[in-house]
Amino acid sequence: MILLSGNVIMNEAMLTGESVPVIKASLPNVADETFNPKTHSKYMLSGGTGVVQTRPVGDKPCTAVVTNTGFLTLKGGLVRDILYPKQFYYNFYNESLKFCCILGSFAFVGLCYIVPIMVQNEEEDTTIIDRALNLFAIAVPPALPAAVGAGVIFAQKRLKD
Repeated sequence: MILLSGNVIMNEAMLTGESVPVIKASLPNVADETFNPKTHSKYMLSGGTGVVQTRPVGDKPCTAVVTNTGFLTLKGGLVRDILYPKQFYYNFYNESLKFCCILGSFAFVGLCYIVPIMVQNEEEDTTIIDRALNLFAIAVPPALPAAVGAGVIFAQKRLKD
């Protein structure tokens, strides 16, 4: 808010951390100057601060005009960022799928080598299927701890940044 008349003593400890109250004066009447929140901050009352005392000037009570509400304030911007966070694209998921596909391709190459040998040795069909599934089960699970470890390292790096 912009203080238009009167003086106000404010407790701005929520914003600045300083425990000493601050005196805010009313905005002077200057016809050729436009209002700028950065240069006229000593005439502004912020949300989340407390009014300790008001001092009217003459018979005019203390009045103020609201300039920003909702998400346009600093406190509202913080709430907006919590409620509607920015979407992040994580490349880790795609990289882990590629890694598992590479290991699956190694298992497929092994399968192409072992199945003709087992057919030539006249193994049973259930044994061939069992060995093929075992080959894939052995090849792919070692990727999972590596993927989880890479994910932890990636998450730590993002948190550090």
